[in-house]
Amino acid sequence: MQMMEKPQNLMDWRNWIESGILFPAFQPVVSIETGMVYGYEVLGRIEHTRNKYGIEKKIESSLGNFFLTYPNKSYNSEPFLQFKKTVDEEIRRLAIEKFASEAEPSASLFLNISPSSIFSYMEVINKDLPLTIQLTRKYGIEPERIIVEITEERIEGNIEVLKPIIDIYRAEGFRIAVDDVGSESSNLDRIGLFHPDIIKVDLQMIRRSVFSRNFKEILLTLSKLGESLGSSLLFEGIEKEDELYNALNYGSRYLQGYYFSEPKRDFIKADRFYDDLCVSLEKYYLKKTSEIEELNLWEDKIKKSLSHLKMDNASTERNSFIKDYLSQSDIQFFRLYITDSKGIQTSPNYLNINNEIKEFNEYIGKNWSWRPYFFEHKYKSSQEEVNWVVSSVYHDISENTFLKTFSKNLDGGFIMFIDVIFE
Repeated sequence: MQMMEKPQNLMDWRNWIESGILFPAFQPVVSIETGMVYGYEVLGRIEHTRNKYGIEKKIESSLGNFFLTYPNKSYNSEPFLQFKKTVDEEIRRLAIEKFASEAEPSASLFLNISPSSIFSYMEVINKDLPLTIQLTRKYGIEPERIIVEITEERIEGNIEVLKPIIDIYRAEGFRIAVDDVGSESSNLDRIGLFHPDIIKVDLQMIRRSVFSRNFKEILLTLSKLGESLGSSLLFEGIEKEDELYNALNYGSRYLQGYYFSEPKRDFIKADRFYDDLCVSLEKYYLKKTSEIEELNLWEDKIKKSLSHLKMDNASTERNSFIKDYLSQSDIQFFRLYITDSKGIQTSPNYLNINNEIKEFNEYIGKNWSWRPYFFEHKYKSSQEEVNWVVSSVYHDISENTFLKTFSKNLDGGFIMFIDVIFE
């Protein structure tokens, strides 16, 4: 029996599922650190037997659409949720039983648990421990090998009420992952509330980042967020080598997707991808090394050009000199200004508009100490003898362009900032 394209009601789903055989499939999660399979995500599958012209054929289908279907007027809410819960629990039982008997002792198991199923558990009076805890105890599985994924799901109500149940899993020794960051919702509420061990990033966001610098910056922010929280990043949905490199670029510790393997009934050997991953990592290393060399050459060129910019503290002469110098400079200069030691602007803004230097006095007196690169300059310039401090790349929203800021201490406690367009 083939999957129905558009089940109309609960009976359609029930008939389709009850006419087949449920089984768990396991998709490997690969560790960058070791090059080995770190664990397996459990995904629900169903097998139907199709008989055509007297020949039997086994057809396997994903249960993804079933689990992602939300109750509406076509689905009576409570019975449909209960049926989903029953199917989910059966898949989980089968997966944990197989994991206990067949997986390598070092492997981890990723189990998807939806917020709605947790809500359902919380409503039970005189409830036992959650099923996953019962099963891991029954089969003697070390709890730290189980990673509970809180899935992305539209829910009504306050997500904070889930925290006591998450605390129960944590107290048992399970680890927590937040799934599908970057899909329908940002899941930032879950990240903040549950402080996950692993943040799973939806690769749809990476695919979009190839075409949009804004999304690249968002992914870099997620990387920094994971680092500051002590959470590891897992990029899922990797299908091509360039997506693997993108994941590495954003600090992914774990990788998952069809680039390595589709979900399978049996566990893939831990060293299955080791050699191929070593080759990919070597290519990535060479690629990043080349990028760093190019960036250093670009920054050195800017610094060399700026090294001729010397001035005293006479404001009138300084302003005249700056305009003169910048009009002859070959750097891709965008904006220059000077502040005092506290970030208060003391000079006009000098902007390069169509290769002509324009002076704007309305910025004098503005406080720029709130900009990240201001105190970055203060910190770096205080550590050692540096001529120029160079900021990270950032997006100037008002001008819709990406910049790097070169900054330098001047006599009298003044600081000069030169914004250069970064292609």
